[in-house]
Amino acid sequence: MSYTSLFAEIDQLADEIIEQTDDLQANRLNIPAKKMFKLFLSLKNPFKERVLKRFTAGQSDPLAKSIRSLFTANRKSIPYFQSMISLSYFYWNWIQQFELGFTEEQYDELTLSLIYGATAYKLLDTYMDDQSGDTPSIPPQNLYIAKYLISCQESVLASHFRNPILYMQLTDKYNRLYCNFGMQELACRHTKSPVDLKNAIQLGHKSAPLLLYYALALDAAGKAKLIPVYEEMFFLTTTAIQLDDDIHDAVDDLLHGNITLATDDFIRTLPPGKKSLSPDKLPEAYAEYLMVSCRDLTLLRESQKSLEKALKISQNIKDSIFELFILSKLLGVLEKINHKEALYEKSERRQSEKAHRAKNR
Repeated sequence: MSYTSLFAEIDQLADEIIEQTDDLQANRLNIPAKKMFKLFLSLKNPFKERVLKRFTAGQSDPLAKSIRSLFTANRKSIPYFQSMISLSYFYWNWIQQFELGFTEEQYDELTLSLIYGATAYKLLDTYMDDQSGDTPSIPPQNLYIAKYLISCQESVLASHFRNPILYMQLTDKYNRLYCNFGMQELACRHTKSPVDLKNAIQLGHKSAPLLLYYALALDAAGKAKLIPVYEEMFFLTTTAIQLDDDIHDAVDDLLHGNITLATDDFIRTLPPGKKSLSPDKLPEAYAEYLMVSCRDLTLLRESQKSLEKALKISQNIKDSIFELFILSKLLGVLEKINHKEALYEKSERRQSEKAHRAKNR
């Protein structure tokens, strides 16, 4: 029986969706995008089934039971599982350009291992965040699941890319970046942001372990000299994404004691001894903070600069797949900037009208 690639099926469906959209004028570009999003939503179950088969088939030990529960308990049991599917599909497309001689099954195994690793690191991040709250809800068993998934990921990478010296060097380098930033976050919890705008590039280090997939593929393709270039492009891109995420997750981060560039100014406005407001008061206090829109705009513009630099790098190295990905992120940020500017101008008018009425009383 011949092997059927899960990603090849996605590729075919994606082509069909795009072909169904005849008019690709600028005002209708969102139509295939919406259809693609629905496609990825429908693919959650096949991906979960493939992952479950890999880790739980014929197994009944505590680890297998925990992984099975993690993937099937509820739709929110694995944070960002949806984006992991999109990420894996992107990587599957990207690596095909190098013609490394893998079979379809090997390509799938390699790409699915990215999901194992991404799941593991997200489990670690959410566990650390959860521990800072008053009532931790994430079980410590998740640490063992994360450890096992990372070991599985690394085994797959080592079996596909046969350069053990580079593998060890890069694994150490990227894991150090990831761990050092995580420890810095913990040291700053409840007090300040672990970075400022001058060293915001460190935000990209939260995704550093993912770089291993790209660097090893470049080496296998005889393009090891491009690894530093891809590192710069990667960190610029992931920094921009993280800045955007921090704006979106501002209140939730505050509730967990995580101070980011999106909330650092707000925390500084609180009286001494009240750096950690009670959960019931914090959202309202943050919503009333007048500089939220201004700060969001600053961060979004910083995100824009990072993505523009990353886009230029992708064009210089002629990586059309990365270029398309970065461009999509840049367009999203520009749209948010326009929206935030409109909100900021509206807020400024209200404050001006309020001050004018108060003056004329």
